[in-house]
Amino acid sequence: MKEPMQPNYDVLVIGRGIAGLTAALHAAGRGALVAVVYHNNICSTNLAYEGVFRFPQDIDELETMVHDHGCGLADPQLLSTFFQHYRDYGQKDLERIFPLTSAKPIGKKHKRGGPGILADLNQSCNRKDITFINGMAVKIITSGRGVSAVQIYHLTHLITIKVKSIIIAAGGGIGSIYQTTNNAPSCCLPGTVLALNAGARLKDLEFISYHPFGAVNYRTRDNTTPVFTFFNIGIITAIYSNKTNNRVPFIENLISTRTVAQNPHDNIFKIAREVQKHNGIHIYKTVHGQSKRISLAVVAHSLIGGIEVDTDFMTAVTGLYAVGESAGGLNGAGRLPGMALLEGYVAGKQAGLHAAGYASKHNYRPVNPAELHASSTRFGMFSNVTGEIKNIADTAIFIERTETDLRLAEKRLAKLMSGIVREDLAQHIEYALAETVLAMIHASLLRKESRGNFYRKDYPHPDLNMQHNIIVQKKNPDAAVSVFRQHPPNDSLACGNDA
Repeated sequence: MKEPMQPNYDVLVIGRGIAGLTAALHAAGRGALVAVVYHNNICSTNLAYEGVFRFPQDIDELETMVHDHGCGLADPQLLSTFFQHYRDYGQKDLERIFPLTSAKPIGKKHKRGGPGILADLNQSCNRKDITFINGMAVKIITSGRGVSAVQIYHLTHLITIKVKSIIIAAGGGIGSIYQTTNNAPSCCLPGTVLALNAGARLKDLEFISYHPFGAVNYRTRDNTTPVFTFFNIGIITAIYSNKTNNRVPFIENLISTRTVAQNPHDNIFKIAREVQKHNGIHIYKTVHGQSKRISLAVVAHSLIGGIEVDTDFMTAVTGLYAVGESAGGLNGAGRLPGMALLEGYVAGKQAGLHAAGYASKHNYRPVNPAELHASSTRFGMFSNVTGEIKNIADTAIFIERTETDLRLAEKRLAKLMSGIVREDLAQHIEYALAETVLAMIHASLLRKESRGNFYRKDYPHPDLNMQHNIIVQKKNPDAAVSVFRQHPPNDSLACGNDA
């Protein structure tokens, strides 16, 4: 690991998962001076052991999986480019990184699980002399519609680093927005927030992926939230009703009949209603030699929508890229099924190569001191205001929602935001999170059909003629958020604001 930090970098990557490290590695391979900003070592890749490693037998299978789960909402041009990159990398290269070529889950002890992949990537990055900066990226500074610097909350103070290009690979940011999430606790701004405030556009923010089971208010020894999915609960686990304390055969049977073609994700609404009927469910699990009751719930897992990118994974801001869960347009209404890590690798490689090429042709842009934030003694991510924002997201933009609920949440957020004066970093973080949740509410209100793992109870049936893309943007960091439809997909933005 390279120390101390350099004052300037050609490419700065935000995020230390498979997409971020792959991007950093390939950018450095092209001769760029690269740094990676991260807050902790817990990320989606680190928690991935099973399911995500089922490697498609051929490109036709992958294309079928993506199109079927995307409900036709994934960007066709972006998908085409992704498939072409997938072909170009070659089967042997991908099998070296994702060696499993069957439908059988690999198990927690497989050396090529998520932690194994990250370990290999970290070693490769260290050999490339890539700098790792432990901190929280809080603001992207732009100049003339291009990136110029990043502000990072490092240890107890803010630092400003000049950059030529930035790659956002910060995950879906769901841990910063929802309380009921099985993502690891996140202490960084979601990549969507960073991009929106920098001038990038967001796409289809109302699409959210859910896991059937997540632990509620439970922490392991290292203070991280364990992920309980249908894979690692196991078929012999007894599930109990909170209302009666009796076992729940419906969910137990669903787990025991798990197959490659059918799993609890496909019945998310049935499971959610069953859990609600029993006032929640729980299991008993031996932890450190003691039997503990662990409450489970259907939980938010990731945002399907995200930062709008082109086929080079660059956003509307010159020199700003987005890959992985942060990016929108590749997944449509559903994650690339079983291929989250593969998508991160393919997109990460392309973004890294392109960002390095961009940096080699451009100089550093000037930094306007007026755009820099002042530091704060109060950390906003764990404030009462942040808790209220998360509560609104949990109650208004969860699996089932109605226009009445969304309008009420809109009023609650507007009142909350009116009391945030944004004079320091903590208030900036609070306001940015609230603004993102408000944009998700507006996007949900504009969509008149149900898609993916979410459900408008007042629009219960899919309408194939209403596959609108919902676009979110800000003209500048101080401007109000605009949310509008774009239909048909990829048309110009002349349609104007609908909300």
